[in-house]
Amino acid sequence: MAANNQNLEIGPADVYVSPWVTGGGAGTFVEMGHTKEPSKCAPSYENFKLESEQSLGTVLSLPVKDEWTITFSPMEMTILNLRLALGQAAGRISGNTLHVGDRDGGEFKQVKLVQTRQLPTPFVSLTVIYWRCIVSAHGEIPLAKNDVTSLSPTFDVIRDDTYQAGTFFSWQLT
Repeated sequence: MAANNQNLEIGPADVYVSPWVTGGGAGTFVEMGHTKEPSKCAPSYENFKLESEQSLGTVLSLPVKDEWTITFSPMEMTILNLRLALGQAAGRISGNTLHVGDRDGGEFKQVKLVQTRQLPTPFVSLTVIYWRCIVSAHGEIPLAKNDVTSLSPTFDVIRDDTYQAGTFFSWQLT
C-alpha cells in the first residue's frame, strides 16, 4: 500500500456524553467542552496460551478477554461535567451544588469522540462512539494558581450485548 497523507488523522477530538441507550441507540449527547489534553482510548488483551512438553513455545493462543478504557480531561467546570466525571446520579444535583456520595453503579453512559481532520483536508471527521461505559477511576483534580482546574475520568467500556453481537464501540469516517 502506498503512503497517502490523505489518510492521516490529525486534530483534537470533541467529547460528548449521553445516558446509555440499549441496542446502540442514539442518546442525547452533551458536549463536555474544552479538554486539557488529548482524549485517549486504550485496549488491553489477554490470551490463553497453551504449551506442550514436546514444544519450546506456545502451540496455541486463544483470546479470552478484551478490555477498553477511555480517558479525557474536561476543563469546563459545570455541574453536569462534575456529575458525569465523578459517576454521580442525576438526583445528586440541587441547583448548582453536586452532593457527592456513592457512585451510581447502574448509570451507564455513551461516550462519543468527534475528531475533525486538521491536515491535509479539512472538514473530514472521525467519530468514535463507545456504546456502554461506566466511570472506573479518576485522576487528581488540580486546584492551583498556575493550572486550570480540570477533571480526568477514566471510563471502562463495557460490552453491549444488545447491539451487534456485543460490540464495544464503532468508528466512522465521514
